[in-house]
Amino acid sequence: MLYAADRPVLLVCDDTVFVKMLPELESVFGGGAVQKGVPYPGAKEHFILDIDDDELVGAFVSELVRVTPVSGSKNKNKKRGTKD
Repeated sequence: MLYAADRPVLLVCDDTVFVKMLPELESVFGGGAVQKGVPYPGAKEHFILDIDDDELVGAFVSELVRVTPVSGSKNKNKKRGTKD
């Protein structure tokens, strides 16, 4: 899992970059076709991101940081009153 601004944004499995399929990300593709796949058995389908497309990666990460909550483990610690 790769994080940006304490948010889980990209999942890398078997040399492939997967992105959680969120409705907010549809606009990043601009209506174009996007490859989809499953990162591991039992997982939900994800977008497959072409990591060589710098512009697309930047757009995805920016949008994911905007719409993805901070990592759950830190939220759980804050709820319990412990410090980071």
